[in-house]
Amino acid sequence: MTLVGGLLLAGCNAHAESRSSSSNVATAEFKNKLAQIDGQAREVERLFSAAATRIESSRRIAAQDLQAAELERAMEAYAAALKSSFDEAVAAVEQATQSNGRSGNTGNLVAFETLAKTHERRMKAL
Repeated sequence: MTLVGGLLLAGCNAHAESRSSSSNVATAEFKNKLAQIDGQAREVERLFSAAATRIESSRRIAAQDLQAAELERAMEAYAAALKSSFDEAVAAVEQATQSNGRSGNTGNLVAFETLAKTHERRMKAL
């Protein structure tokens, strides 16, 4: 877990004595968003791999490989989706903290952190 995620969860746990309404399980809607992000990551990997294969097979870098507009768009969409999901998860943790656990959610942030760790390894491998 990242430092930010750990601090948010620790703060929530310190304030939440009764978790009658808040949840430490990610919501189905949030899990669906993460599944879409995973699909976006696979698309970035596919496009990157295709460009690398073209470069390797031709033994030169063509203008189309340098521009790579499709890959750039895919990476931007992926990054925006990651940021949006992180912001949503943090807001849910903050809500749980402010309500002393009566509302909000900590599970979304845990699910996001799990996905982010996996994606970090995959993107480094590229």
